[in-house]
Amino acid sequence: MEMAKKSKPENFRKKASLRERLLHAATRELKRKTKETTTQNIASAFEKATARAEKVNELTNLLTNLEEHGLIKTDITDIDVQPKLVWKP
Repeated sequence: MEMAKKSKPENFRKKASLRERLLHAATRELKRKTKETTTQNIASAFEKATARAEKVNELTNLLTNLEEHGLIKTDITDIDVQPKLVWKP
């Protein structure tokens, strides 16, 4: 069984779309400010950065693509005593 080869983050950054680069930057900035990088928080930060709302499922697809290329990671953490999916740049 062959594993998909991951691209180097530097190469992906060069080829990434503007939306992906903005999303990555918004996620990094949110992590720096609040530490709660949930999908909803990222959606709010991304909307502020781009002045347009993004559908949550499209945003999740973009975040998953960033994860596949090694730019962010996912984790489960407790926020207000509830497990939440967070994205870590």
